Amino acid sequence: GTDGAAILSIYDDDDRSQAQAVYLKASRTPRRYVVPPLGSHRGTTLRLVAKLWGAGGGGGTLHIPPGSTVANASTFGGGGGFAQASFAVVAGETLEVFVGSGGRGAFADAPGAGGERGGNYGGRATDRAGAGGGGATELKRREMLLLSAGGGGGSGSKLMKDTCTPNGGAGGGSAGAQCV
Repeated sequence: GTDGAAILSIYDDDDRSQAQAVYLKASRTPRRYVVPPLGSHRGTTLRLVAKLWGAGGGGGTLHIPPGSTVANASTFGGGGGFAQASFAVVAGETLEVFVGSGGRGAFADAPGAGGERGGNYGGRATDRAGAGGGGATELKRREMLLLSAGGGGGSGSKLMKDTCTPNGGAGGGSAGAQCV
């Protein structure tokens, strides 16, 4: 699956001319973001707009019998969720950003690994396996979770005789996708 991402934009409510933004991509370790001073507004309360994307789930494979011709031999992982919020911050304050990585695909009966930040391994059945789920992207202040975008679900594998395509569910919802 595709890795998550985060965009943090900082500005002063009274003077947006000094606005700054930073883009963060997936990493195995949390990123520390120190709120920068903007112009002559050192020590005053600033506004942080956080946009977070969770990582996508991994895709799977279609088990094709020998001699068969199939146009599409894949199942697809669910996309990561999106979350956006605005927070009051102070110049010099340190925030932590955890950006999730994408889930890995499944092949035959080998499940895919889950992405960093909570994605889990795909399941395994006798003759097939599921792909790994994507990791979440999170923004924290002193260990307190401020905002989170969930990772997408990993897809299942499919046999030719199956009547549904087990694509992964999108991140951020309360339930996975139905097999269609």
